Amino acid sequence: MAGTLVRWTAGADDPEGDGLLYRFYAMGPSTGGMMQPQTGWMASNVWNWNTGAFAPGNYQIEVWIRDGNHAGPNGFDVKKTSSFALGSANRPPRVDVLFSDRPAPQYAGSWIRWTAMARDPEGDPLQFKFYLRGPATRGFWMDQTGWGNSNRWTWRTDPWDVGISEVLVAVRDGKHAGPGGSDDYATAAYSIIMLNRPPAITGLASNVMGPQPIGAAIRWQASAIDPEGNPVYFRYWLNGPATRGVWKMVRDWSTDPNWIWFTSPADAGVSHIQVQVMDGLHTSPMGWDDDAGALFTVLRPNQPPALLSLKPDRPSPLSAGTPVRWTATASDPDRDPIYFKFWLKGPSTGNAWKVVQDWSAKNQWTWASTGYDGGAYSVYVYARDGKHNPDNSYDSALGAPFTLSPNQPPKVTALTPDKKIPQSAGTAVTWTAKATDADKDPILYRFWLKGPATGDSWKVVQDWSPSNKWTWTSSGYDAGDYAVYVYVRDGRHRPETAYDSAIGAAYQLTPNAPPRLTALAADKKSPQNAGGVIRWTASAIDVDKDPILYQFWLRGPATGNAWKVVADWSTRNQWIWTSAPIDGGIYRVYVFARDGRHALPNAYDSAMGQDYQLLNPLPVTRMVVVGRR
Repeated sequence: MAGTLVRWTAGADDPEGDGLLYRFYAMGPSTGGMMQPQTGWMASNVWNWNTGAFAPGNYQIEVWIRDGNHAGPNGFDVKKTSSFALGSANRPPRVDVLFSDRPAPQYAGSWIRWTAMARDPEGDPLQFKFYLRGPATRGFWMDQTGWGNSNRWTWRTDPWDVGISEVLVAVRDGKHAGPGGSDDYATAAYSIIMLNRPPAITGLASNVMGPQPIGAAIRWQASAIDPEGNPVYFRYWLNGPATRGVWKMVRDWSTDPNWIWFTSPADAGVSHIQVQVMDGLHTSPMGWDDDAGALFTVLRPNQPPALLSLKPDRPSPLSAGTPVRWTATASDPDRDPIYFKFWLKGPSTGNAWKVVQDWSAKNQWTWASTGYDGGAYSVYVYARDGKHNPDNSYDSALGAPFTLSPNQPPKVTALTPDKKIPQSAGTAVTWTAKATDADKDPILYRFWLKGPATGDSWKVVQDWSPSNKWTWTSSGYDAGDYAVYVYVRDGRHRPETAYDSAIGAAYQLTPNAPPRLTALAADKKSPQNAGGVIRWTASAIDVDKDPILYQFWLRGPATGNAWKVVADWSTRNQWIWTSAPIDGGIYRVYVFARDGRHALPNAYDSAMGQDYQLLNPLPVTRMVVVGRR
């Protein structure tokens, strides 16, 4: 096409390798049919033909070549001619029309399809780009599609597009404008409007807080908003005791958002108030666009509570000292909180009324009597809700009689040991107390001890418990004179810091001497070869003839030269040492002895040790003679 840059390249060689010169010629419509030079002589074999100044038509392109050694400046050594047809110049495309698939205006949220019609004189492929400018783009042109082959774009509108917008389509064929430009464009204006929306209630409130007494005039006020500012109509309904639980219209459609409810005794209770709104553009008079409701309580005259019952958890008569839980039952028609006060009259109160539990929300009282409180009693409970009578009076009262039969405290009759006096110190002695309770109440026991082991001070050795036995475990060093006491109580008379009955007994522990080791001997004299068996025997005496326990220890090469128990505590006074042939070395053998009355289990009363040597056996060398007999 005319205007296109055409590059011509000539190829030639010289037998002697001389440098070549080139000159290009053209002949055609723009040269008057004459071959005219387009370049001077030059060393380059390339010519860029700018066809913008040439008319379309058929051309002859010719190149002259010489090496400067033969033909003169106006001649050539060799030439080459080529034909070339130059067409008409390419023209840019044009937009004919830009249109939408539906007329303006449209409601926000509509999808609008835009179509651009364009043509190119040469039928070149076209590219399109759509832009939008309006409220949604804040007045700036914004690319919506980028360059593409489609001549359509769907505009998905939303509330941000309400107002006047402009749509622009740009077109190009890629042969004229640069990457950032276009060959032609067209614009169109379009209007988006907001869909008419129904009104919405924003509030419903009364001028006073509920509940309110009968006869109160309660003003209800509703608030609503219409997006388009259309007039809003209000209608009120009531559902409650006065309407027998069905909805009743109490004020028909009006632009007044207020309604005054004049309450009556028939309204006592909880009612439901509802307001409806409409703007007349969406629903019929029988319908509504939005509604809201609220609950409101109209108070009936407050009624005082009434006591229904007062009951104990145990039947009368009951043994004195037994806990009794009293429970009062009451009701309040208005479900107000109920407060209770309990009274008692009888022998333990000097037969005068006494408050035993003051006003509280607790409807229970536990009567904790003692065994000495036997007799006839009266129990009373007061009830009030705090809305009628003051706290020095009551709204309702109820009483009940109750009898506590006399209760006798337990009596301890004996305290005996299981071993006669005296006993050697360290002997375990079990003490048993015997007691009786005329009312067969459970009896608790506490044991005390006083003597040398307690520093001659009284000491609790077994605290209150149902067990009537206590085992006295002394040590061999606790010899001396002792006193043992036991307290008893049934929990109905005296507190745990005292007792209902007590008895004591004297006891004597005689001195006890610990055992003493007298010998530790092996059945084979040292040294001996390793790998043998050696019996060790310990001898000990106990002047009180108590059983003696023994424990054997060993230290030497076989134990890593650390002390090791080889025979734990037992009545056996012997230990058999079985060594291995490789256990040679110097050893130390020790024995501990105790009778269990003096030292603790991890200690001893007496100890004795011996050194012993084991020899490694000498190796035996054998001679083998090989020869003839």
